[in-house]
Amino acid sequence: MHKPDARLLKAISSIKGNPDFEIFRDWIRESYMQLVTALINDGVTPDHTHRVIQGRAMTCGQIMEIINTAEEKLRKGTE
Repeated sequence: MHKPDARLLKAISSIKGNPDFEIFRDWIRESYMQLVTALINDGVTPDHTHRVIQGRAMTCGQIMEIINTAEEKLRKGTE
């Protein structure tokens, strides 16, 4: 995943609070929770499939982190 630049952080900050954005945010959060639950409850999936699910969960987690910290990163300057 690419690091968020100032342009992306500004876009996220400007649409936070928009009801449609909240639908997207909830979808990412629910997707993350479903993937994590699948990982915790799964004991029979082949290792390669397990890694794909783990990668998807990590991506959702990273997106949530970027959304949650966009304003703070803008204030501090992009990393």
